[in-house]
Amino acid sequence: MPEPTRDPFRNRGLAKPPVVTALELVIEPIPMPPRASRLPRRSPVRRAVGVFAIVCLAGLGWFGYPTLRKYWSEPDPSKITKQPKPVARPFAQTAATPAEVAALEQLAAVDPQRAILRTNELAMVDPEQAREFGYRLITGLQKAGSYPLAADYALNSAAKLRRDLIIAAYHEWGRAQPDQACASAICISEPEARQTAFQSVLSGWARTDPEGMAEAALSFPEGDEKKSALTKALRAWMHKDPDVAGDWILAHEAAIPVAEEFFRKDRR
Repeated sequence: MPEPTRDPFRNRGLAKPPVVTALELVIEPIPMPPRASRLPRRSPVRRAVGVFAIVCLAGLGWFGYPTLRKYWSEPDPSKITKQPKPVARPFAQTAATPAEVAALEQLAAVDPQRAILRTNELAMVDPEQAREFGYRLITGLQKAGSYPLAADYALNSAAKLRRDLIIAAYHEWGRAQPDQACASAICISEPEARQTAFQSVLSGWARTDPEGMAEAALSFPEGDEKKSALTKALRAWMHKDPDVAGDWILAHEAAIPVAEEFFRKDRR
């Protein structure tokens, strides 16, 4: 079969117009490029070459795409800001077990500062149990005789826990060391915290030594604090030993109006 040419007239069996013949004499004909392959279209070699090309493209897409994607997604090292290194903590921030919470009291007796640190970390991990953690720590510090440290922890605790922890710290301190607890409460600068601490000291003091508290209250400056101290002392004393308390009240003019007032409230 003769090889096809670019001459449309010869392929169709038509005669060339005179104009086309004249142009062919002037313009040099463009040579036909050789064929890329002389193989027939359905030869085994052509089919094998096609299959090989498809396999290569598929393999490039399967293995090469993730690599290219990872390369393109990596940030520029020069634009990465250095993050501060995490601070090593002596305890892992994990939720406390019941045994570990109970161990706070023992730890407070052995190493108070470490117990305070552990209590703060537990409160950060489990805020709902922060009050219970504070109670356990304060109890442990009080058993070890560290009443000032327990009071300081209560005064510096979170706002929603401060009142309850102040009561727990100063009530027991008032029972054990009323003079020191009262002096500490009076020195508190915040009015609300000072009032809470002072009333807690008076409540604890009245439970252990109402007689001594009544005598000490007479020397307090005139005002609501003196009246509150006498009221709590006399009420506890009357419950403990009414006869002796009544004789003492009659012997001290400053105590008579206070006793009459809470007697009237009790009758109502």
